[in-house]
Amino acid sequence: MIIEAEANYSPRSRAAPPFYNSSSSSSSSTINNQDQALFDAMAQAACNQMGGFNAQDIADTAWAFATLGHGAEQAPALFGELAAEACEQMGSFQEQRVADIAWAFTKAGHVDQALSDAMFQRASESESAFSAKTRRAISSYGLLASHYSGSASY
Repeated sequence: MIIEAEANYSPRSRAAPPFYNSSSSSSSSTINNQDQALFDAMAQAACNQMGGFNAQDIADTAWAFATLGHGAEQAPALFGELAAEACEQMGSFQEQRVADIAWAFTKAGHVDQALSDAMFQRASESESAFSAKTRRAISSYGLLASHYSGSASY
């Protein structure tokens, strides 16, 4: 099933990633802690497709894993690659995607100072001011990142 999902998954299809759909989310309580191998395979499938991800794909993938309880501790390589891809593309992200990524990475417990810096930079470059809600999400992630890196808080 995972091999088939990986082969057929395209982030540009706008379909939900193969590991996050209505049938899988309804059984998340049984998947959540029982099948790390399944999540490892899904994380690998996402990593293999990472070059084609856009802002929504990055946010949705991080959100799906974080929501199902498979965050940075369980999928460090995936969150590392998602963070690197987000940093690379951050300049083109709309406010909602920045907020989604900040929330998902905070929930996942993935600490990446470069990602935090990129989100703060994007917010400061925005033609229109980011909303208070988005600024809080970015600040929450920035505080998490600065706490673990030993940097001064934002």
